[in-house]
Amino acid sequence: MDRLDALCRFRPLSVADILDALAEGVIAVDENLRVLGMNARAQALFEAPEGGLGGASICQLFGEETCPLACLRETLATGRPIRDYQTRVGLAGGRLGEVQISTVPLTSESGAVHGAAIIVSDVTEVTTLRKEVDARHRHGAIVGRDRRMLDLYRLIGDVGPSQASVLIRGESGT
Repeated sequence: MDRLDALCRFRPLSVADILDALAEGVIAVDENLRVLGMNARAQALFEAPEGGLGGASICQLFGEETCPLACLRETLATGRPIRDYQTRVGLAGGRLGEVQISTVPLTSESGAVHGAAIIVSDVTEVTTLRKEVDARHRHGAIVGRDRRMLDLYRLIGDVGPSQASVLIRGESGT
């Protein structure tokens, strides 16, 4: 027995408890993309009712416009997982958020694919912060992280609203 196969020897409630302790949402769907169940984090991410949306289409959970159907269909068709696919989806409170999705096929003993598990991580805050940091190190087509470049960006911000002309000098690429 390797990896986490040992968990399969324990009663299902113990595995459910482990899934509920995760920071990621876990959603199981059947081959028709109907929700079989979800952990507590997935319920919170999508404001699903207690007990989940058993039998509902996965797109009812994610929202029709932002449902990751392509990932799920590929996993169901090929039997291969998809790792770290980032996309925007509808989250709790009607907000759009950035999530990272991984899929894992749910197979029978014979190897036939009967559904998929979707692991969802809310990366909205990380993505927003990354964009803010990137924006601090560039101004239009000017890019740089050096202290002098950061001073230049601040100066551009200070002078920008005025009608003054500004000449920025320096060798290209340095």
